[in-house]
Amino acid sequence: MSLEIVLLSLDVLLWSSFAVAILGAFRWRNLVSSLRIFVLVKITSFSCDLGSKILVAYKITPNHASALYQIIELVLLLWMYYVVFNDKKIKLSFTIVGSVLTAFGIVNWLFIQKSEGNTYTFAIDSFVILITSLYYFYWLGFRKPKQDSQNSNASLFWINSGLVIYLSATLLLLIAAEYIINVLKDDFIIFWTYHNIMGIIANLFFFYGLWIGGRRETIVNPDRKL
Repeated sequence: MSLEIVLLSLDVLLWSSFAVAILGAFRWRNLVSSLRIFVLVKITSFSCDLGSKILVAYKITPNHASALYQIIELVLLLWMYYVVFNDKKIKLSFTIVGSVLTAFGIVNWLFIQKSEGNTYTFAIDSFVILITSLYYFYWLGFRKPKQDSQNSNASLFWINSGLVIYLSATLLLLIAAEYIINVLKDDFIIFWTYHNIMGIIANLFFFYGLWIGGRRETIVNPDRKL
């Protein structure tokens, strides 16, 4: 597989993230707080991916932008799920996990993997987010959450589904990345192309979810302000 294909898939991933971010920005006023937080995730995603391309143009490793994004993404997604669950009992666990993983991400970025791809951070954070997103389905099905509106619950379902699909498909890839690159001496082009394609598919779920969530709601949501 050629380098041109992986670069093409990266461009499609970048601009599909931009489309999701723009949709969320235009529908901001109609979104509940949890969805607004997710919009911030996609704005950060697009900004860091664009920053990576700029760094490459100046012959600087783009891994700094991706490492920064992973740290911010973890915090925002845990915040989003905390708002969704609205359960004070999990506040302490979310705070501890978020703080520990954020600290690890910074240490890994600055002292361990440095300018390399921060695969340790990516793999651990992805595992935590995957477990949290799977728990969301359990919570949705068995805990009988209070519904602010049919639109917002449907929106979160699609967004969560996109996260589960993407993380399930790429987690093992991230775990094995160091072995594939350093031991097998693979250029990782095929794997990154696969990663980008799964990200594009996830963005389709995110776009549809925000499209639903941005529709005018008939029920007033007390969690409207962020």
